[in-house]
Amino acid sequence: MQQQAGTLMHEFGHNLGLRHGGNENTNRKPNYISIMSYNYQLGGLRFDGIDGNLDYSSLRINSVSESSLNELLAFSGFAGTTEADLAHYGVRLCSGWLSGNASSNLDFDRDGMIETLVSADLDCDSSSSDTFNASQNDWDNLVFDGGGSIGDGLLGASEGLSLRYGISRIQRLAPQHVEPCMTEFE
Repeated sequence: MQQQAGTLMHEFGHNLGLRHGGNENTNRKPNYISIMSYNYQLGGLRFDGIDGNLDYSSLRINSVSESSLNELLAFSGFAGTTEADLAHYGVRLCSGWLSGNASSNLDFDRDGMIETLVSADLDCDSSSSDTFNASQNDWDNLVFDGGGSIGDGLLGASEGLSLRYGISRIQRLAPQHVEPCMTEFE
């Protein structure tokens, strides 16, 4: 049930203008704590130690580089996101939950020690040299204009279609082709 609920919310997020990296397509972005990331889609977010929370990101987290990680300080917030906000959230990467929380003592390299300079592959691409842009607060960036994968079905429709069928009938029509998100199941 958790996986279906997470997938439904994830897909609905695409219709609200969200992408796998918030405002960009970078998936498994470690500093993007949202149901829109494959890291959280199936199992939900960890909030105050409780797993399975379905939520879009309410945090803005600074950019992060895999080659220079500070496990003691973990992630840093900006634009209204405080260290106290980050402390509520656990961080899940492709291979599971990290010890610590998003604001401190986050064992990025999973060696059991909290160090001030480590490198680690955070997005499962076999590289530890990626840099990830700052993340967005999804709730502040939802788009309610009918766009997205499902809503795009009639966006390019000709005016002739609306004259021939009438607006009320067109609004009841289902799109002819829906592009699903190609979700990875673990």
